[in-house]
Amino acid sequence: EIYSSDFALQYALAARGWTIMPWKEAAQMHDNKEIPLAGPKDAAFRHYSGPVGKPTYEMKLRKEDVRLVKDQPAKFRGKDSNCQLCYNLTRYVEIYGSSDCTSEVPFTYSGLLLERYHPELKSRMCDLPWLCE
Repeated sequence: EIYSSDFALQYALAARGWTIMPWKEAAQMHDNKEIPLAGPKDAAFRHYSGPVGKPTYEMKLRKEDVRLVKDQPAKFRGKDSNCQLCYNLTRYVEIYGSSDCTSEVPFTYSGLLLERYHPELKSRMCDLPWLCE
């Protein structure tokens, strides 16, 4: 929960020395695509979440762009790979070939987070062995 998209951008900006604070031109769209949960109705930027979903998730690729993407490899299918507690730099580099698109700042997860979100790790391997190797 602490590495959600709602937090990640703020953390990334702050880690690079930017000052962050609430912004009057942003709105949180949650239950309704037109009426914000927080922020002004005419906000310049809208963050969509919850039941409304992300408006761009269902966009189709243009024909000329289809060649730019491939289907997800079979070994990565079937499990939700959005586990935010399975991330580690070494494994990231093994999967993607470099650390160009991620942070190299070392960190460790607290026992509380691991116990709360991965209690099964006390007795067995992670459900995402390809990610958590």
